[in-house]
Formats: sequence, C-alpha cells, structure tokens
Amino acid sequence: MITNFISLDLNPALVEFRDYCMAFYAPHSDLYPIEGFSEAICEVAIMEYIKQCSDPENDFEWGDGDSIDRERVSWIARNKEYLPLLKRMNPTLEVA
Repeated sequence: MITNFISLDLNPALVEFRDYCMAFYAPHSDLYPIEGFSEAICEVAIMEYIKQCSDPENDFEWGDGDSIDRERVSWIARNKEYLPLLKRMNPTLEVA
C-alpha cells in the first residue's frame, strides 16, 4: 500500500485536496476539528474514497476535490467501521 501514498504525494491535485481536508478537520482547525485527525489518516481516507469512487457498484463520483468529496473523506476517517482499514494501511498510525 505504500505506493498509494507515494502516488498521492506525486499528484498535485490530491496533495491540494489533502491540504483542503486538513484545513477543515485538523485538530487545530477553527472550522470542524476532529480529534486525532492527521495527514496519515487523511491520506488513507482519501485513498479509500478514491477506491470507492472507482467501484462500479458504488454511486460515488469523484468531484475534483469539492466539498462533497471532503465530507465523504471526513466520514470515512471518523467511521469506526474503517478503523481496521486505517490501521492495516498504516500500522504505525495512532487513531484517537
């Protein structure tokens, strides 16, 4: 899975989207802070969301990093159902 993170870092649009999500949900944000939300969690949630968007069984579509994309990434990051995925994709991750 490490290649996904390398790909994210090499994609300026995804880096901008990650930064956009962090501006809203980082613990120090004045908007909608999520305790324990980190770049690592954000990146894993983004990769999971992109995977969901590419699944033909799913109705999600990538909106070029719009507010709906951001909200869906936040939902993935906060949904306890995804905690095992977050841990598996990044074993050193500490999730609050």
